[in-house]
Amino acid sequence: VGIHVDGPSDDVDWLLRQGHVILKNARISWLDELHNKPLLPFEKVDLDWENSHGIHRFLFKASPPAFLSEPVTVQGELSGNSLSDLTAWRGNLSAEVKNFDAFAWAYWFDVPAEFSKASGNVKASLSIDHTGLRKVIADLQLHSLSARLGEKLLPMNVQQMNGVITWQELARGFDVSGKQLSLALDDGFVLPAT
Repeated sequence: VGIHVDGPSDDVDWLLRQGHVILKNARISWLDELHNKPLLPFEKVDLDWENSHGIHRFLFKASPPAFLSEPVTVQGELSGNSLSDLTAWRGNLSAEVKNFDAFAWAYWFDVPAEFSKASGNVKASLSIDHTGLRKVIADLQLHSLSARLGEKLLPMNVQQMNGVITWQELARGFDVSGKQLSLALDDGFVLPAT
């Protein structure tokens, strides 16, 4: 396609004005010159993007280098008119990545500093509206996780963590819940599925 993207612009908004865009077996490269990162290629990129009356439905699949993860899938249904005004957008997104290595991905993308390593499978969905993120549901199958949950706490080293975690914004605060959560720590502590 040959669209150079420095940020939200008319070039990217062009996609929002098309009726239907299909991209098959393409290659996309991510180049972060601001942080002086090397080129990150994605192979076997497929995009099916459909626009109708301000509603945008898409399915995106791409294969990063094998040391990062298996292919990544992102799909969504969103409404909005321009990427230059993200506060006006609302809708739902979902993403799935298997056999990922968060430490390897962190070379190109920000990973929360609390996590020094993590790998496994994640399937997540989120809902947004004009106020921002409203709900996140994450189905996790993680192993080799190391996290520091507070400045004065020692790192928590997790052999395995499985289950579904839901975060939802409420009128006053938020709610976090878990389903079928299990945890096994390096020190031998085991929390069976809840």
